[in-house]
Amino acid sequence: MLEAGRFSAPISEVYKYGPTYVDDRKVAIFKTILAKRKEVGFDPDRVVTFVKYLPDKLFHIKRKLKPINIQLDSRFFVYDDASDIAFTTEHLSCPSPMIYHVNFADGHLFGFYANSLFAQDEIQTLEIPDLAAIKEAAVEYSHERDASSKYGDVSPRTKKRPSFVPYVSPVYQNISPCICLNVRREVSIDTGARRDIPSGLYGNRFHLTPVPKVLSACSFHPFGSPTAHTANIIAMAGIGYGHGMYREDQIASMFMIALTSFSGACTETKLALASHDDTEDKDSIRPCTVIHTGAWGCGAFGGNLFLMTLIQLFAASLSGVNVIVLHSDRSYKTAIEHFDKLLKKEDIWTVEKVIKYLYKLKCRWGVSNGT
Repeated sequence: MLEAGRFSAPISEVYKYGPTYVDDRKVAIFKTILAKRKEVGFDPDRVVTFVKYLPDKLFHIKRKLKPINIQLDSRFFVYDDASDIAFTTEHLSCPSPMIYHVNFADGHLFGFYANSLFAQDEIQTLEIPDLAAIKEAAVEYSHERDASSKYGDVSPRTKKRPSFVPYVSPVYQNISPCICLNVRREVSIDTGARRDIPSGLYGNRFHLTPVPKVLSACSFHPFGSPTAHTANIIAMAGIGYGHGMYREDQIASMFMIALTSFSGACTETKLALASHDDTEDKDSIRPCTVIHTGAWGCGAFGGNLFLMTLIQLFAASLSGVNVIVLHSDRSYKTAIEHFDKLLKKEDIWTVEKVIKYLYKLKCRWGVSNGT
């Protein structure tokens, strides 16, 4: 795997470039966040990092599937690391895991954060406005005259263009998932149905709800409060809107996107551990990666939940992820049981073998939920 580009900067520097919300509801929420910062303070020197990865060196992997600890959580992301730390400490002897949450991204990184759309991607970039600011900073940094020598490729794209060609094609140069490190969640938004908002706020219902009602569904987490959690975000864009049976090239693209994304997270975990010079007995501490994800590509994109879950489990196992937490109230049981059977066989897997195996399952596309 190859790093395409990277920049790190104090969050105060990043906010010079954005965000620029347009939707009235999002503007009102962000103004409240800014008011909270003015009231209780902020951490302007906190350093955030943006990094992009390419799949170049992953095509030649040849290894057995590694068992993963699979956890289920019916809630939306809560970004509270306590339960993850307790689990990895007890079961993996790892008290300091690196914890990531997946952003179900667009090919244009956080491409619709500013407007009235409000699915998983847009919810995350409003609850964590650092992400929108990083996107705008990436736009500016990538346009600097000496950008390539200073940062590499930091253009805010998770894919350069949509392509559907066989996995042997150089199109995989266009896969470039992005990871944003050390960002802070400053508001949580209850999108569920309630008495004053009977249809909830998810998806297209968001822009139909008056601003006061939207604000009433928000819980703010100002700097210094126990609920002001920092997070690491993996932005990986799937493909969508297919029909009939999945083509092999479509499966290949999605598997390599997930494999590159999760391998990038594992690399960042190792880099973080190596950078802690003050850690006692560093050699005895194992890197531990926890990834929170869910029904990736199965909402607006209309993906098949069984296949998309299996793709993520393969990618997590082959990249070295220790714990994967599957969110949503949808059932992952069939995919997990299928994967457990494959683990017991102890076969050697290559990228080509995984893709052909998944293709032979003859999975069919679902239907977009319209969000």
